[in-house]
Amino acid sequence: MKDKFKIVVDFEFNPVKDPELKPLIHNEIIEIGAVKLDSCNNTVDKFKEYIRPEKNEILPKITRITGISDDTVNNCGCFEEVIGRFYEWAGENSRFYSWSNTDSRVLIDELIFKLGEDTEMLDVFGGHWVDLQRIYQRVMGFHKNMGLSNALGTLMICFKGKEHGALADALNTAEVMKVLYDKEKINHIKHNSAVTYNGNTHSNGGFTMGNLFAEQFAKLSK
Repeated sequence: MKDKFKIVVDFEFNPVKDPELKPLIHNEIIEIGAVKLDSCNNTVDKFKEYIRPEKNEILPKITRITGISDDTVNNCGCFEEVIGRFYEWAGENSRFYSWSNTDSRVLIDELIFKLGEDTEMLDVFGGHWVDLQRIYQRVMGFHKNMGLSNALGTLMICFKGKEHGALADALNTAEVMKVLYDKEKINHIKHNSAVTYNGNTHSNGGFTMGNLFAEQFAKLSK
């Protein structure tokens, strides 16, 4: 039996504009970033590829957020080509992890729409997916969704790289996963945490970070 790997993945995607297609597919994946970890959470390999969308050009707002433009992807492979390479790279015995279940939903919809319901990839991508955002909420005792950057903050981890770059997001999500599975470290962080709920709904997910970094790094270093 092949070794079982953990694949922490992040997708950047572009909305499909055609209203007639929206009941079938809302987004097309335009970048895949992933990190492969072994059973001890050591990094084994990384994957990063852009995908050329097929249904419409990349929207200006997506370019502003991700830095990905039509020029970025013009000479890249289509979905079928790149997802095939990702499938081979990941291996059939892997388990997939992402921040929220949005990535898995987008992937499944696009697989069915472009490759059909009988593609063997559905068996792998559809049945072995873990939502780390949900695990994070349960472990930390929070009730509202929190974005990746703020979640890293509560765990005393600084975001490395550029946000909304698929590989950088995947690598940082992997760092969250490593901490979540370290019970002793989690208990220490929760005991010393100054994160509080904010009753108002705002962009950071309803949490007040305050002077969290300065205060909590000082506590943890004692």
